[in-house]
Amino acid sequence: MVSNTKDYVILNFIIPLVQAYFFVSLLSSRTISNLENGNIFFNNIIFSQFSQLITHTSHSIAREREIHTLRDLFLSKRGIFSVFSLKMLLHVIVTTGTTVLFLLISCLLDRSTSLLSVLFIIATILFSNVFISLFSLFWGIIGLHFKNILLILNTYLVIQLLLSGINVPFDKLPGILVIISNFLPLTYLIEAINVGEFSYNWFVALGKLATCCILYFIVGIFLLKKISNRILYLE
Repeated sequence: MVSNTKDYVILNFIIPLVQAYFFVSLLSSRTISNLENGNIFFNNIIFSQFSQLITHTSHSIAREREIHTLRDLFLSKRGIFSVFSLKMLLHVIVTTGTTVLFLLISCLLDRSTSLLSVLFIIATILFSNVFISLFSLFWGIIGLHFKNILLILNTYLVIQLLLSGINVPFDKLPGILVIISNFLPLTYLIEAINVGEFSYNWFVALGKLATCCILYFIVGIFLLKKISNRILYLE
């Protein structure tokens, strides 16, 4: 089992540093006008943010740590916030702050990037963290109750991911499953291999999971277009 110190160092500093470097490279190769179709947001920013939190959640599932529901988050008998909830909140705050800090430092050193582009990236990082915090909590809850079917789901979606490629243009996606596959990193499949026999009601769990995923992504698509159109209008 990986120590807590190593977990926190990797999740809160190493991953944000890699993400910040990725964002700076992205800004240096693209202009703000390329953001209108949402490709950067969906296929790069959200994917990297999902990778860190789903990896964190999958470790909790694999090691059978306690993951609270949203009800327990606010109505825990041990207080308003549970220990796990506070740890997750702290993780999101530290990771977001570290990523933004690295991003700002890198952009200050590279004067070729515009302030508007930097603000757009920071805004999408903050939005995606709120978005995926709820999603990863939901994912962990599903995993605790139906983790035997995650191997089926993840295997299929990872195959979809490998066939479609991470950077499929948003307006040419063949279906909602390809969108979902873009949010599931290979690390989660590795964790899911640890499961045992398949559950008898796997199709019920799969249906609930797919429905919630679609609802989350529809809301995310709507908010993305509003944000990107507003920024392009202000420019």
